[in-house]
Amino acid sequence: MPYATRILPPDEWGRLASLESLGIPPDRLPPPDSLVIVVERESDQAIVGRWMAYNIVVLEGLAIDPAYQHFPRVAGGLLNRMMDELRTREIPAVLTLIQTPEVERLAEHAGFVQVPGTVWQKDLQDLRQASLEKKEA
Repeated sequence: MPYATRILPPDEWGRLASLESLGIPPDRLPPPDSLVIVVERESDQAIVGRWMAYNIVVLEGLAIDPAYQHFPRVAGGLLNRMMDELRTREIPAVLTLIQTPEVERLAEHAGFVQVPGTVWQKDLQDLRQASLEKKEA
């Protein structure tokens, strides 16, 4: 059976609800400015796979002087101000890596949820450098 791979334009993102059987909530559309790649059966254009890429903010570097780690207003002040600023900037979602139980409790209290899976990274700098070198040649 032949398949086609293409970028799914935003006006077709509603079609992603057909992937609910893969564990994708039907009402969860990609954030604006996402890149959505799909594989469709050529016979009926049914989407049989998708992969999304979108910009996301990573919260990193939460640090509190050990002498002030047991002062709720310090952690709470950082958390509340960061959330306010992110909302003001219309950031739709954030990720953070947590390494201590204390920060985990703070995150849970603030409404963060642990995502399934493990975090993996792919450094694309090598691809960018190769592209720049190709343009210069």
